[in-house]
Amino acid sequence: MLTCEQCGNSIVEGGEFVLKGKKDDPDRTICQLCATAIENEIEADTRDINVLGAVFFGIAAAVISALLWYAVVVITDYQLGIAAIVVGWIVAQAVMYGAGKKRGPVVQLISVVAIIFAMALGQYLIIRHFIIRDLGYNLPLFMNLKLVFTLLVEYAKEDPILLVFWLIAAIEGIVLPAKRKLNVTRPTGISEPQT
Repeated sequence: MLTCEQCGNSIVEGGEFVLKGKKDDPDRTICQLCATAIENEIEADTRDINVLGAVFFGIAAAVISALLWYAVVVITDYQLGIAAIVVGWIVAQAVMYGAGKKRGPVVQLISVVAIIFAMALGQYLIIRHFIIRDLGYNLPLFMNLKLVFTLLVEYAKEDPILLVFWLIAAIEGIVLPAKRKLNVTRPTGISEPQT
């Protein structure tokens, strides 16, 4: 008779499930009750999302990470596209935290929007800095959104690789808060247990 490696209870023949291990962890044999408990825990990740918390933390992280990105560029006088990936990770983590450590489509949407906002804000501040420094134009901090959009588009035309980093950052906003998947299977050749 098998024993559940999660709870230690005996498992009726044909009632075992295999919980796939992560990376180097071995697979574990578990009972139906433990498999159901794990499934319920995963489902709970997508319920009772604190949407206002996710939006608040997402915007706060977007502004902070954009300002940090801008500060690094001003200090080093060099813009690394990889910083976009860090911004995406920070914002996605903040959104999940603000959502009550939840995941799923709503959290993913908030995360992607906040990441795009962070990328646009950071890039705008960087472009503005170089225009003021190199061209001597005195641009106000707050400008017409249409003009900001035009600046971002023109910069993207000059440096299209930047859009790849933006895309990677946005993908982080989709992947990191994605609903976890249950990685429990029945061993091959075992049918449902008889009740």
